[in-house]
Amino acid sequence: MNHTELLSLLDKISGSGHFVHQGARPAGLYGITVNGFGEVPLPLIPIVAKGLLEVAKPAPFGLGEKTVYDKTVRSTYEIDATQISFVGHAWNELLQEIVTEVKVGLGLDKVQVEAHLYKMLIYQPGDFFLPHRDSEKEKGMFGTLVIGLPSTHTGGELWVQAAGQRAVADFSGAAPGTLPFVAFFADCEHEIKPILTGYRVCLTYNLVKKGRALQFNNPAQHVSALTHWLAAYQKAAPDTTWPKVLMFEHQYTPANFTLDNLKGVDRPRAEALIQACEEAGLYAAPCLLTYHEHGSWEPEYAGRGRGRGRGRSWYDDYDLDEDNPSGGMGEVYDSSISIAHWDEASIPGLGEIDIELDEQVWSKVSYKDADPIEKQAEGPTGNAGMELQYWYHYGAVCIWPKASLYQVLPSDPEVCLRWLDFFAQKVERGNKAAAADMQRLLLDYDYSGEDALSSADPIIRALILADNKKLATSMMPVLSEHFYAVGAEAFAQFGDVYGASAAKKVITPALETDKHRVVVRALLVLHHLATQTDGVETAIEIIKKLPKTLSKNLFKAKQDDYDWMASYKAQYENQVALVSALIALSRVPGVGSSFVEKTTKMIEASLGRKFIFSTLAPALLLAQNKGAQLHTTLLQLCMSWLTKKTKKAPKPLPDWTRPYPKEWDDETHACHHLVAFMQSPTLTQYRFVRAERQRQELQSAVRALDITPSTIKSGSPYTLLLTKNQAAFEAKMKQHKEELNLLDQLKPLA
Repeated sequence: MNHTELLSLLDKISGSGHFVHQGARPAGLYGITVNGFGEVPLPLIPIVAKGLLEVAKPAPFGLGEKTVYDKTVRSTYEIDATQISFVGHAWNELLQEIVTEVKVGLGLDKVQVEAHLYKMLIYQPGDFFLPHRDSEKEKGMFGTLVIGLPSTHTGGELWVQAAGQRAVADFSGAAPGTLPFVAFFADCEHEIKPILTGYRVCLTYNLVKKGRALQFNNPAQHVSALTHWLAAYQKAAPDTTWPKVLMFEHQYTPANFTLDNLKGVDRPRAEALIQACEEAGLYAAPCLLTYHEHGSWEPEYAGRGRGRGRGRSWYDDYDLDEDNPSGGMGEVYDSSISIAHWDEASIPGLGEIDIELDEQVWSKVSYKDADPIEKQAEGPTGNAGMELQYWYHYGAVCIWPKASLYQVLPSDPEVCLRWLDFFAQKVERGNKAAAADMQRLLLDYDYSGEDALSSADPIIRALILADNKKLATSMMPVLSEHFYAVGAEAFAQFGDVYGASAAKKVITPALETDKHRVVVRALLVLHHLATQTDGVETAIEIIKKLPKTLSKNLFKAKQDDYDWMASYKAQYENQVALVSALIALSRVPGVGSSFVEKTTKMIEASLGRKFIFSTLAPALLLAQNKGAQLHTTLLQLCMSWLTKKTKKAPKPLPDWTRPYPKEWDDETHACHHLVAFMQSPTLTQYRFVRAERQRQELQSAVRALDITPSTIKSGSPYTLLLTKNQAAFEAKMKQHKEELNLLDQLKPLA
């Protein structure tokens, strides 16, 4: 079966909207006032237009993140909305009438829409604006409304294009005494043709969607026809590649993409397709189909026309070098098609997946029929010239048979967890068929080895709903490995369903690991079990064994330079949380003083300067830990260590003799000639005149010593000057002061 049949069925769903809508209203007295000019009389005569030009300023356009002026691209004048006001209610009433008509014309009659005044634009003979698209100037903006003020002129036609169709709004041909207007979606390419005579003056508004759109009521006959085709296709093409992606007419930004925000006929077609897929046994998820191209920048040469051409149009978000502002994609180096953005309001998506254009995309239009919605330029580097990247974001619906879910799911645990939670919710609502899908996701997906689950609670939730001991036992190692993502309340419910023994089999391996974040979460869960659930006895039993359990991996060596993964801020935070959790557990009734004594000894075995500064002292200074018995003993331990360490202040060496590596004493060593200098109590400098390579070797050899190297760049070869310093003493003195300061911070706690 050819998918063009399906596309033809979708074409029959026209909805009530179009990508552009035009109309007119009788002109009247509206009290339009411009600061610096006064009230604007209608219809406009040339002398009034010239007066408005005197208070207007040249209109810029967007170039990437910049705003620039270039009369070869845009030639017109503007007056900002802040300078414009309306006397009385007549204009607002007229505007509301226009917005109501525009909503129907664009197929948005059930959507709450507001029109926000943006600019007054004045075009004089010769003015124009090359093809471009309007950027989204405020949240919720989806389109533009232009209201022409009656004035005699020729030329200045507004051309609007979308999905291979073109509409022309010619205000010069409006009936005398009327206000012509046109509205269109923001992603439509449009241009203003040159003004030939007279003045074209108009007010531009941002069309903004407010609130949530109402559901579109799809005609039953369309859904029935789509359902029949989809069911027949599955039987006729059992070996086809899934998923399929049906691409629609309009492009959308990732920030503004939802099913409710689909424009024109995109929305009713998407909703009809989704409903038909449900009846035909397929999943259907709204998504953005993204086409990406990366290639060379090709300049736009002089003599170009103003007509539309790929690489020859201007856009508000075009980001190119200021010195070469025009041009387009030349040779395409690589391209890709993918889906990364989903509307998951109804069902989960499939995460980030790559798509084959010919095999999986169904569409009557090419993605190159419109211009990219995002562009980015990269400046020339080395021998490489300037490069461009294009992104096209089309609204689409991704479909696949429900039975094929497990073939199309990516190896992404977060995606699988969302689907697991989706089926769990259906089971909770009484859908027995979803139970099989839920259990299959538990058994068939390998969650082990993934170290970044946002939450393991969907797994626990599914196990609780399944109430299957064999299944729960098979998932216990996964829960232990990912205990950092387990919620306390969810795990308590797991223990209620499967018993204290099962809970113990999960949490004990988590406590025995060397991963701090896993152990921290396990301690927090233990505290919850021991204080807020019925599993008190089992929790206290595990807590009492903690000193022995944690000594296996986390507190196992006494070393003054124990750094506890010192280069990672997150590890420090986890270590503080670990000690803080142990202090909190010492408050639990029934834990006993033996736990405090053994835990203190366990921590003492790891006591060192870095551990005290990075972990123990920060945990002791936390307000919530004060007053606990373990806090008291650890405070005494910490202060005793600091007191002993600071009893004697470091003293500088009595003379200029400096320590050096013992291997230098060997006469064959490359640095043996420095021994006499290092042993001398009076010499402070040593001059080493050698070639650059030898100077570098010597400079590297003295890097860790109390030596400051410098190069005297005179003569040939240069001289490496080695100067003795007090670096070791100064470092010890700095540490001494830090230790005294920390001791002063801890004393009030005692």
